[in-house]
Amino acid sequence: KKIEVKLSGGDISSGKIYARTLGHFLLNFQSLIEIFSPKMSLNRRVMKNATRLFLSKIESGSVILHFQPSLQETIYEDDILTNVYEDLIHFTEVLITTPNDDRKLLLEKSIEDSDRLKFELTLQQLMTSEYEVSFISESKGAVELLKSKISYVENWIKEDSNVGSRSIKGVLLRIKGDGPSPYFTMKTHNGSIVKCYYN
Repeated sequence: KKIEVKLSGGDISSGKIYARTLGHFLLNFQSLIEIFSPKMSLNRRVMKNATRLFLSKIESGSVILHFQPSLQETIYEDDILTNVYEDLIHFTEVLITTPNDDRKLLLEKSIEDSDRLKFELTLQQLMTSEYEVSFISESKGAVELLKSKISYVENWIKEDSNVGSRSIKGVLLRIKGDGPSPYFTMKTHNGSIVKCYYN
């Protein structure tokens, strides 16, 4: 079972890719896979292991990246990762065709409510990058994550930001600005530590 992603455009040519561009994609793709895991009644450790990606091969063309679930691959973990990846491809198709009707149902099925905004922000990172992303499926071929649909994702971010936002007063303890999910932590007047994600 293959997990292949094609990257093209930007500074990608003749099968070569700038290391920073590759790093940007890898961080965001791994985050998408982790967040877009089906709501299964599985042990967290099993789910975490099953959705860890290992880059196993790079082909030229534009650049085609091959992934496997783990270094000690099991059939069980391979099936979980393949199902998550196929759901992500289906979501990409829904985004292209009927973005507002089916999106909520699909996201509710696949993503915990608390992770939905994080997923949308990660998707936004990939869609606004300088390169094109296509998820490759054995049955459907290459399904491109169309940059022309970014306005839908930005609207969802606004919508979900309003739902999940609240005012907090306190002392800023830490800011982590790198990686796919930047955040800061605050200590409130009652002593609670609050972690806040931002874009």
